[in-house]
Amino acid sequence: MDWQLRCKVTKTVIRPVLEYYVPVWHYALTKAQSESLEAVQRHPIHIIYNSTRGSRYLSMLFYATLNSLTVRREIFLVFFFHNIMDTAFHLHSLLPPPKSTVITSRLRSSKPFLKSRPISSAIVPSYSMDFIINSCFTVV
Repeated sequence: MDWQLRCKVTKTVIRPVLEYYVPVWHYALTKAQSESLEAVQRHPIHIIYNSTRGSRYLSMLFYATLNSLTVRREIFLVFFFHNIMDTAFHLHSLLPPPKSTVITSRLRSSKPFLKSRPISSAIVPSYSMDFIINSCFTVV
């Protein structure tokens, strides 16, 4: 089996299993569990690209033009959040109804929350749409 076919099998068979139901369990992962998932991705990279043996994981990902599963999960969750906020999305009905401005205007602080830190230091990194579409959701 050539390396291109192996790469395609990894992206279409193995990774979807590792990313199944990410919005449900991503935030409950411990560091050890996350590293175990990354190890599952590391193994096929060794098989496909034999020259990556002994390399650091980030170097292997760069060589294989892949993102870590952690980055992919975070990007997916950002997409999921934006999709669920769209009224046409099938899970939008699960959200609670918006709060009435009549009630919120009587609260002690009805002003919107101010950002306490610049966007560049946010927990979820900002990615350009081109980066997300080209590097995360394309199948080679």
